[in-house]
Amino acid sequence: MTRALVTGATSGIGRAIALSLRDAGHEVIAVGRQPDALADLEAQGVRGLGLDLAEPAALRSLAELAPDILVNNAGMMPAMVNFCDLPLNFHPAATGARLVFTPIGAG
Repeated sequence: MTRALVTGATSGIGRAIALSLRDAGHEVIAVGRQPDALADLEAQGVRGLGLDLAEPAALRSLAELAPDILVNNAGMMPAMVNFCDLPLNFHPAATGARLVFTPIGAG
């Protein structure tokens, strides 16, 4: 079974991606900081992993999971602020978030 790791999976796009990958038959590990949201995902058949990826030790712990698919969706955004109005150096967790996708079936 293909293993997918989704960061920022406790809400929004990350949660939707985690559930979609589960629906497609993948083993999904959802990483996030919200225990209640992780518990809800676990109740829906997704493995929850509570980590704060701003901590270097948390990042190191992910290396052992060796996913086939990585969706790096972790990041932070302030509420009610237009992203385009933020300075370029706003916060590494927001501007550094990116999506890495490995197509299913890619060799």
